Amino acid sequence: MWRAPNTADGPGAVTARFDARFRRQTPIGATVVVRAWTLERRGRLVKAPAEVRLDSDEGPVLAEAKASMFVREPEEATRSDLSIGLQ
Repeated sequence: MWRAPNTADGPGAVTARFDARFRRQTPIGATVVVRAWTLERRGRLVKAPAEVRLDSDEGPVLAEAKASMFVREPEEATRSDLSIGLQ
């Protein structure tokens, strides 16, 4: 599980679900464009798709993902939490 650290934009989030589809091989050293956006938000639950494209916004899709995350409460984000990061 990956936990987003606190950011200037808010308290971060905890990943509840993450599904990825790899569509094409990515050449070593290639330039990629990663885009993600909020699709839905209900309370603390956020659903966000993402895509990775080769070279530009219009390049072929290399990978697609769908994620569901719980936004952390401000008090959760301010306490010392050693579990933030890759686990």
